[in-house]
Amino acid sequence: MAEKFEAGSEQWISALRDVVEEALKGVDVTGVRVAFYEEYLNPRAHLLADGETTLTWRVEISEEAVEVGPGRIADPTFGLEADYEGVLRLARVHSADPALPVIVRDLETRGELRRFGDRSKLPPQIAAALVIVHDEIAKRTE
Repeated sequence: MAEKFEAGSEQWISALRDVVEEALKGVDVTGVRVAFYEEYLNPRAHLLADGETTLTWRVEISEEAVEVGPGRIADPTFGLEADYEGVLRLARVHSADPALPVIVRDLETRGELRRFGDRSKLPPQIAAALVIVHDEIAKRTE
């Protein structure tokens, strides 16, 4: 069983980096530029960097490099803004779980989740890799 970490913590972001790199092994990223971030509102105070009021992490994928770390991206392909406790419900659920779309609708209806960008324009090999990323990091999220 994989070691679990608190979502958004330094250890969790490090695990996310490992998961992204593993999911992209052997994936053709020629000509790819995908950048996204998630921003969590009302996170647990001990997770916040000095002076910050939200918790944000990003992933950037291109043929030059894969970068995963804290912070926003100026021109993201897609992303989301969500209440921290609400997003934990999503972060722990496998992508094939029928509860996932129900959770998304519930959070959106309550104004606790806002998605932006157009994931449908992702190259298919990147979209598939990101499903793997979600499922693997779900196993590592407390």
